[in-house]
Amino acid sequence: RLEEGRYSTATAARLGQYFASDENAKDVVDTARMLILNSNINYENIAFLEPSCGDGRLINEILRTNDRSTTPKVILGCDIDPSAVEKAQSNLQGTGVIIT
Repeated sequence: RLEEGRYSTATAARLGQYFASDENAKDVVDTARMLILNSNINYENIAFLEPSCGDGRLINEILRTNDRSTTPKVILGCDIDPSAVEKAQSNLQGTGVIIT
């Protein structure tokens, strides 16, 4: 779903982009948290890579609850679209998340 004025439809089509809704990001993170809590994963030494981070919505949802038992120590977001990288860097400024 593209929000009005955020990204052009032509750019999204050319790059094969899909921007998750807030609701979709929450569902994905809630499911991941449930799987982590029901497993024997030691999350303290895990890094999270979001290879198509867009505006950082999924990463922001991970950080939103500040649940240390399921939040990775290192979070890295990447995107091929420089305008999406700028938006993610702005949205996640001060969080310690690395966006490239």
